[in-house]
Amino acid sequence: MPRKKISDGAVNEIGTVYSPLSPELAALPGVSLSIAPPIFSEHLPEHSPLGASSAERWMNCSGSVALTHAVKTGEAPEEDDPDYRRDGVQAHALAAWCLENNTDAWEGMGQIKGNVLTEDMMSAVQVYLDFAHKLPGTRRLIEVKMHVPEFHPLAFGTGDLVSIRDPLDIADFGELNFVDYKHGEGIVVEVVNNKQLMYYVYLFIGDNIAGYPDDMVVHLHICQPRAPHRDGPIRSWSTTARSIRKWAAEELRPAMERTIKDRYLSVGEWCRFCPAKLICPAMTSLGDELTYHRTVPLKAMPAEQIGDFYQKAQWLKMFIKDLEAEASRRVLGGDKVPGIKAVQKRANRAWKEGAEEAALRDWPEDEIYTTPVFLGPPAIEKLPDGKLFVAEWAYTPDNGLTIALESDSKPAVSVSPEAKYGDPTKLINRDPFPAKKNDAKIYS
Repeated sequence: MPRKKISDGAVNEIGTVYSPLSPELAALPGVSLSIAPPIFSEHLPEHSPLGASSAERWMNCSGSVALTHAVKTGEAPEEDDPDYRRDGVQAHALAAWCLENNTDAWEGMGQIKGNVLTEDMMSAVQVYLDFAHKLPGTRRLIEVKMHVPEFHPLAFGTGDLVSIRDPLDIADFGELNFVDYKHGEGIVVEVVNNKQLMYYVYLFIGDNIAGYPDDMVVHLHICQPRAPHRDGPIRSWSTTARSIRKWAAEELRPAMERTIKDRYLSVGEWCRFCPAKLICPAMTSLGDELTYHRTVPLKAMPAEQIGDFYQKAQWLKMFIKDLEAEASRRVLGGDKVPGIKAVQKRANRAWKEGAEEAALRDWPEDEIYTTPVFLGPPAIEKLPDGKLFVAEWAYTPDNGLTIALESDSKPAVSVSPEAKYGDPTKLINRDPFPAKKNDAKIYS
């Protein structure tokens, strides 16, 4: 059923920023509404070159801003948005429409331009909507546009959702809830010290201490329903307005200023979505470093060098992925690229229409049909009340160990020497040619 009311009587406000103080509190001694809240100019471009969504990149690699500008203003053909980006834009549009109209995701069918809304998209957006309706607050701002030119001319952007709980009395500071919806399923986004959300919070509160006191609690939330995470689809982290302002003054603004005069290039995880990595000198030099600069065989390398090379190899994979995508775009678009050709994708054979009826005439049913197989947890979750069933009956089997960068969100596992050499007590008098046993368990 569609929701006709917002929890706690909150009022929707679309695309405008207001002070969080109520008129009643404005009359209390010591409370002022004279400081203007952040404003947004309609003449600004849709995205800032120093925007929040790319802050992780340009705060670590100041030279990427000029390099990206050179790429986007060059003579290279305009690239189509990849499917994941188009889906993300459409999911955000659906979420905003549903919040604005107080409806559930399925009611957005026919209301959003673009591709047909899928069940997967509507299910993911519904997780976001359910969380949004539970947030405390008297007002809720959707797709709020913000600009703080006195901080930096390029400090502007659009936040997905802000929920404001006004102060209850003169001793209460109120609270803000900032939510960022992530539709992607490939890269897990962490919420603690998330630069994008902290940037948005500062754009919203600025230095307006009268409207947003230093001691006001700020809750940051990442909603990412399609990416598995040990903490679930919604991750939260709390801080204060004071801490946000301190971070903005000591880290954000200096990083913004460095992009003007500093052309330093740094390779890291932040390169993943950088549009300039195919021409980035720091990225392209990784190949040379991993091949020509080795002085000893891999097996003789010290652990520190293996770790350094492994980390750089992961970054180089980002370059290779973009290179493959660019080569595919050109060749499949009709361009001639030496050494590359277009070929048919591999496909499994499929039955022609009428094959099933013809097979029934030649063989009995039990020879041409498979036995029904119990669906796995992901498929059962899509059934009515399936998530409750999965929560009770499903488990995650131990599938062994692999390796990952230290920055990976998964906790580290301690590996004992036995993992490499086996249990020493079992090595004595061990049969050098043990009988093979086919007793492996298969989990779906």
